[in-house]
Amino acid sequence: MVNYYQAHKKKPNQTFGFFFDYVFYIITITIIVTLIWQIFISNNVFSSIHHINSKIKQQQLINKKIALENKHLQLEINTISDKNLEILESQARYKLGMIKKGETFYKIKQ
Repeated sequence: MVNYYQAHKKKPNQTFGFFFDYVFYIITITIIVTLIWQIFISNNVFSSIHHINSKIKQQQLINKKIALENKHLQLEINTISDKNLEILESQARYKLGMIKKGETFYKIKQ
């Protein structure tokens, strides 16, 4: 025996039946895909990330060069400190042509 409700139940259209059953899901997925497209593709996120990464690498190279220069300058400062007066004296004599009191300076011409 067939129930009256089952016999007179309206069957959905076969072509649009899937669409009407899942309208909420289809609209939600469409909105999500559109938002992802706007955020990542249309704003050139990937090219700007690559550009920023290349700038970071360039700045890291500059920082390494400056750190090496700072290390050399710190070594020079350490050698010219009060503890190494002999080195300071020799540099003053060589670079600046300084002499001590009581010394006589002789310049030999060649």
